[in-house]
Amino acid sequence: RLREPKATALIFASGKMVVTGAKSTHNAALAAKKFAYVVGRVMNGIAAAAVPDNAAPAASDATAGTSAPPAPRPEPPPPQHNVIDFKVQNIVGTADLGYPIRLEGLVCAHASFASYEPELFPGLIYRLHKP
Repeated sequence: RLREPKATALIFASGKMVVTGAKSTHNAALAAKKFAYVVGRVMNGIAAAAVPDNAAPAASDATAGTSAPPAPRPEPPPPQHNVIDFKVQNIVGTADLGYPIRLEGLVCAHASFASYEPELFPGLIYRLHKP
């Protein structure tokens, strides 16, 4: 939840976001940009700490006896902090962040601001107290 502009975001794993509570279209767009910035910063930290499950290539018969160093993993592209396709709908703004979001990691990183109960609702609710 943001204090200025006062707004709350519903953030989904698909990268979609719904901004609620803003009093004007300008404030809804501004809040969407602030939430995108916060999510992007958190996702950069999560992506740096993540280890992909399929990172190690399978060993073939020809290379089974060699002890070559593992190939370096390619760095994932950092999420951008911009908002794609912002629309105001009944003073509720929706935005596509342009990348998928690991909601469990986001709620762990910002437990005091976020709540995520996938059994009850598929989206994460993020309330920023101080921008």
